[in-house]
Amino acid sequence: MKIEDATSQDVFRKVRIKAPIMEAWINSLAEIAVSLRLKNQVKVVDIEQDQAFVKKTGDLMMATSVNGEPVRMVIPSEMWSFSDN
Repeated sequence: MKIEDATSQDVFRKVRIKAPIMEAWINSLAEIAVSLRLKNQVKVVDIEQDQAFVKKTGDLMMATSVNGEPVRMVIPSEMWSFSDN
């Protein structure tokens, strides 16, 4: 897949993200979820399915929401690639 073809579509299932970056993303979501649980005094928070979009610069934009709060992370182009599938 070419970067130009991917800028307007969710490519989360089509990319491979380096392990330390994916781990940081998951840890960030967990920390946000715990903070919102404590802040809102609830036992459960909703985390939407992850989405990923390629920016025109070649960086990958990860996006989701935790209990309606938007969460985004930009991944530099050298830290991800399109999967072979």
